[in-house]
Amino acid sequence: MSAAMELMGSADAFSLLAGILDCTQNAEAIRVTALAEFIRSSVYQPYHWESDWGEPQPVHTNRIKAAARRDLGFLWKNIDYSTFHSGTSESDGGAPRATDVLRRLGEVGDIVELGGGFWAPGPVRIVSTSDDIESALLVIGGTPFETLKMKFATRISCVGCGRFVHPDRESLRQFRVEQDLLSVDDWLGGLPENLTTWSGRVLRALEKNMSPAADIEASECEIYVPDDLPGKPGRGNWLSIRDFSVVPTGPRLCRPSVGKSAMYDRPMYLAKLREDGGRATFRQLTMVPADIRLRLMFGFEQMYEVQRSVTLEINDQISRARISFKLPYPESRILAFGWPVGTDQKGRTNVYEFSSDLTPFLIQVLGRLNIRTEMIISQETRR
Repeated sequence: MSAAMELMGSADAFSLLAGILDCTQNAEAIRVTALAEFIRSSVYQPYHWESDWGEPQPVHTNRIKAAARRDLGFLWKNIDYSTFHSGTSESDGGAPRATDVLRRLGEVGDIVELGGGFWAPGPVRIVSTSDDIESALLVIGGTPFETLKMKFATRISCVGCGRFVHPDRESLRQFRVEQDLLSVDDWLGGLPENLTTWSGRVLRALEKNMSPAADIEASECEIYVPDDLPGKPGRGNWLSIRDFSVVPTGPRLCRPSVGKSAMYDRPMYLAKLREDGGRATFRQLTMVPADIRLRLMFGFEQMYEVQRSVTLEINDQISRARISFKLPYPESRILAFGWPVGTDQKGRTNVYEFSSDLTPFLIQVLGRLNIRTEMIISQETRR
């Protein structure tokens, strides 16, 4: 089939793929969607033929990349890669892009890494945002698209690394009876607590571990101040302590300035400060474990009644989100369903596109971190 598509014009080939996969008519969405479905099928195939060919053998990354280069390279043949950021697209026929989509499918849970570069299909699960919302359901699992359509006997759309079931009222009731629908929290896994409870518990534990730090000067450190603290110098969240006219009191997050620590391994501390002879010194402090630093920053913001916001621009089929900050794990998994379309001045991805069917899932995941979602309906939708 790929050979036949190569003989078509680009527009015809993309239109055919969009029809087969029930995907939006967006070139980048079609590329990512086709590659994601190709990878799922490649990983699933040995397990499909298990009874006829004996014990299945998991598929290696190199084999998947080679097959993607051979069968799907035509999807990228007209792209000038010099205009793309290296983290978004690569130049050797789509194979490095396959590595990126492999990673994303692994984060989603469609495929499972067994170690040594080998992959196996994940089990099929259905995720719903709420029991009383009749919207698209999210499909997780390594089963190919055509097999899912036969299994559920209803419309299934594929966009990016996400696949969605579109049941009508009757089939939705049947789904709720026959399928063990997962909540978004079930799919994400990890923390059973909300952000407020988790932050309070972590802060209490860290304060118990604080040690006296008499006469240790804090002037070379930065302090995390997302709130409007009196004496706060200018804008920003991480600010040098020496710039404050009043030394902040209460527990605060601190870190060494860039010149005093390697950027890739900057420690973070929970500290209590005081003023001593016109200089800021640490009264008590303890190191914050690396795996909770990012989430704790969101917890601090909630504690000081500060709320970040994300703007979602929505049209009929595609949502675009500008997320200019990192999300902690497991919430960061939601980004794997989309594809990057923009970067900031440092080359870091900050704009993503998703299927519009993912919008309620994205809003719920961001809400776990106390992030407000502002939705804009695009002009295309209004027309």
